[in-house]
Amino acid sequence: MKLFTSTLCLSLLSIVSFAQIGNFTSVEPSFQDELLHIPSSHAFQVIAQEGDLLDDATTMGQWSDLTAYVPINGSSTHGYLCVNAEFVPGGVSIFEIQLNTTTKLWEVLNSKSADFDAFLCNAGIAVAGTIANCSGGVTPWGTVVTSEESDEVPQFLCNYQGYKSFGWNVEINPVTGEVPDYDNDGNPDKVWAMGNMKHENVAFANDSITVYQGEDNSSAGYMYKFVMDNKTDLSSGKLYALKLASNWVTTGVGEWILIPNTSKTERNEVTAASNSLGATKFDRVEDVEIGPDGKIYMVSTGQNIVFRFDDVNDSTVNNFEIFVDNVSFPIQTASGTIQAVFSSPDNLAFDNQGNLWVNQDGGENYYWMVEPSHTAANPKVHVFANTPNGCESTGTHFTPDGKYMFVSIQHPETTNTDWQNDVADRSIVFDKSATLIIALKEDLGDTTTGIAGPMEDTGMFNTLVIYPNPVADVFTVSLNSNIYDYVDVIIYDASGKQVKTTKLFVNLGKNMLQIDGSNLSSGQYILTLRHRKGHITTTFQK
Repeated sequence: MKLFTSTLCLSLLSIVSFAQIGNFTSVEPSFQDELLHIPSSHAFQVIAQEGDLLDDATTMGQWSDLTAYVPINGSSTHGYLCVNAEFVPGGVSIFEIQLNTTTKLWEVLNSKSADFDAFLCNAGIAVAGTIANCSGGVTPWGTVVTSEESDEVPQFLCNYQGYKSFGWNVEINPVTGEVPDYDNDGNPDKVWAMGNMKHENVAFANDSITVYQGEDNSSAGYMYKFVMDNKTDLSSGKLYALKLASNWVTTGVGEWILIPNTSKTERNEVTAASNSLGATKFDRVEDVEIGPDGKIYMVSTGQNIVFRFDDVNDSTVNNFEIFVDNVSFPIQTASGTIQAVFSSPDNLAFDNQGNLWVNQDGGENYYWMVEPSHTAANPKVHVFANTPNGCESTGTHFTPDGKYMFVSIQHPETTNTDWQNDVADRSIVFDKSATLIIALKEDLGDTTTGIAGPMEDTGMFNTLVIYPNPVADVFTVSLNSNIYDYVDVIIYDASGKQVKTTKLFVNLGKNMLQIDGSNLSSGQYILTLRHRKGHITTTFQK
């Protein structure tokens, strides 16, 4: 009986372990096409696209980046989703979203833009209150900080209250969309005390005092720590820059050097001060995050490396090392092992299993996941997605329970015309930025196929016949079509798992399509032909 109980417990633990968003078989790393390719175990839902009209009559901005979920009362099914616009004018779109537990789809309850009108200034391309809102972070007290990754252009400066116009962190209340007035003078304030620079993101410690940030600057990419004078108050604090020892490669030792940041002049010039005080220059620090292990993880996008270190205190850093290097890793896919080079890491995020998710900015723009036990000698690196043509994935964030991942698809090619359906049966063309929710299929939408809605013949197709049936390795699909276009051919096994997908062109009238089923095992299957104007399905056996 004890043996049976132990075996049962181990089996249950195995099931629980698998049912996590970070458990998947890597997609095959490949060149971008016009579609989003994620593992067949997962599904995605589109929440919004660039240019969508919001409830306050504003529109969602261009180049979606930070995709921050702020839970309402700690909920993983109801919260605010704040999405940055990394363009000019910049901005932040705020969506109150909630999971419909019946359909397992997320719904937008209301939407608005954050209010930056007090900071409006001629930014060259447009009048804007913020520009180049890149990444940012969520505070432990439930607000969002958006980071301006901008260069000041002298002829466009407004010198708001004596400060440079752009290049700051800005705190937002997601409930109201307002920016706080720290000094109670009747005017909202950007986070002046954290300094002016090409901000990329911020990462908050749970103590509500300590914040980490990096500068996305190829010639002066410094790593900073900000320690607030008072909890939850970003208006004042000490600013430190990281300086590594000359022999850090062997010792892993570094120190924090204090950067003057009390006067307006000092806050406007923290990059110059960091340079003069000898802070270590990195090539574009595009993200900093605090790992579940307590270590600080930071990327140098230009060096193609993810570093990590232990922050001992306000003077000492230890164990500074490379966590993921710019090398080729073996990626285990359904078709076998394929080598892929890790490069251009950008945004970082940790899930509840301690996996590190890495958005790539450059090259093939893969979407990576690295297991916590990864080492150079025993690599544990996976490719979660191949992103659409011309884009990078950005701003990964998770619900508190780790079931749902929020991510944006930024600046895909405007010439993309191919479409695919999300789990809510929304036809999407990735020709402009989009914000998505991704989860395991059983947690998002239809639990059988991952595609919502019935699979009936809608009149676009008819007389679908497969022969021979049972099929051989290569079989024929006979189809009468009322459209002249590409269609998705999707095959599911008896459990509803997607096992094969391809795209074929169909003509008006009768078509004879050849399908390669050599990789299918013996069993029952469902075949679906899908187009944005209709779909048809049938079954076959191999």
